[in-house]
Amino acid sequence: MKLVYLMRFWPIYGGGETVTRTLANEMVKRGHEVCVIYLWDRTNGIEELVDRRVKTIRIDGMTNIRDGAIKGTELRFLEKRLRQTLMLIIPDIVINQWMPSSTVDRAMRCLDSALIKCHHGVIKHTPQIKRLRQKVFYTVFGKKAGWIRMYPELKGLYTFRCMGVA
Repeated sequence: MKLVYLMRFWPIYGGGETVTRTLANEMVKRGHEVCVIYLWDRTNGIEELVDRRVKTIRIDGMTNIRDGAIKGTELRFLEKRLRQTLMLIIPDIVINQWMPSSTVDRAMRCLDSALIKCHHGVIKHTPQIKRLRQKVFYTVFGKKAGWIRMYPELKGLYTFRCMGVA
């Protein structure tokens, strides 16, 4: 099976990268082909923690390496480069750890690969309450307000792809 992980930083940065390294190493030990497609290098001299059989492809041209935010002007570029790269690999499964979901969805329209989207961070959203409408909304719904507020946004991020089983 061919697996592709989509990352912002590689091979280190935080917990997502640590878990991905661990999973990728184990998957190649079990005989799977694993490739990590990433945007920015973060090393610190621990490259030896990644099994040499794990392939890596860096998409060059992304400018904001400090905090990992992708500028709106670069999303089209990322989509095009990601599509080209995935077409070369033709993965069975793509695991999106950190790239913008809508960009990945558009890049994968040409593929019959399964897509797994990972959500990192806290789902509950509590904004700075400044307007009367917000005060009323959060007063009426209480602790559930953050979940109610975020549900439409999160629902839009998670689409389901059906793959035919032969």
